[in-house]
Amino acid sequence: MMTDIDWNNRDNELLTNDEKLSNQCSLEFFKSTGKGGQKKNKTSSAVRLVHKATKIEAISGNRRSQKENRAIALKHMKMNLALAWRKVPAEKWTGAFNQNEKNPQFPLVSAVVLDHIYEQGWQVAKAAEKLGLSTGQLVRFLKKHVDLWQKVNQEREKLGLSKLK
Repeated sequence: MMTDIDWNNRDNELLTNDEKLSNQCSLEFFKSTGKGGQKKNKTSSAVRLVHKATKIEAISGNRRSQKENRAIALKHMKMNLALAWRKVPAEKWTGAFNQNEKNPQFPLVSAVVLDHIYEQGWQVAKAAEKLGLSTGQLVRFLKKHVDLWQKVNQEREKLGLSKLK
């Protein structure tokens, strides 16, 4: 799926500015549906980004402004890349884990956490140990971020492991 990617450059890609990331994506504008009035339904304000190298997609159409939807789609693209792009062996994270989605480093933190969990066969307790966290701390971090929680549970389910609760 991800063939034309510099795998060693993932961390830089997740921290790249929006303009550079936008240049790596095909961009499509379309009319969104739903609440928002005539402006939303008559203008092509919704945005679809497709990362050219990975074919990963991100869409935003909740706002009336094309500019706002583009910024949101770029933010979603970074997170979608973080969810899909594994780097093994996993590198030690030296930053803080108590970040939220507004922090520009959040996609990178998410990717590193998922790298460790992936490397440990989706065993959260083993990954927590490698990350220098307690299992409870790692589970709370994952649970606080829906995309991460769902990703870990999907992968655990594929392996026949029980879902995290």
